[in-house]
Amino acid sequence: MRQNPSISFILQPYLAFDLGYSYHNTQTTADIRLIFHHNRLFQSYIRLAKARDFRCNQHQGGMLIYLTKNDLPPAVIKVAQKIRRKIAKPQSLYALDFVISNSGNIYFLEGNIGPGITWDTTDLIDTQKAQQLIRSIVQVMAKRVVATKPETVLY
Repeated sequence: MRQNPSISFILQPYLAFDLGYSYHNTQTTADIRLIFHHNRLFQSYIRLAKARDFRCNQHQGGMLIYLTKNDLPPAVIKVAQKIRRKIAKPQSLYALDFVISNSGNIYFLEGNIGPGITWDTTDLIDTQKAQQLIRSIVQVMAKRVVATKPETVLY
């Protein structure tokens, strides 16, 4: 883009990742989202694409499954920790999205400072995890409000 400033877009080549990640011994098209809050891994989940699709977005028909840290591929955690150390903001909230290519390479897709909160009321685990994240965010916001609240003056 530096060589041709009139270009206003970048085409990204398709990345095959339908066989890169195995969940419960099943190869599937999935991306991995790690949510960091207070500079620590707070939640993680995979989003599985619907059949014959590469989009893992839940709103495009994908399915969301929460994971424990032990379920996460160590190589993904290693890359995420490098990114976390670069960010190094104690009050931060952000999500990092990854895929594992069919050749086994880890790809960092994107980071979000406002990770979307899913709240599928038909899924008890999703509801509980959403509430857990919201409570944590509210606690931080409440502390910020108290810290910045001007002194009350009585007349």
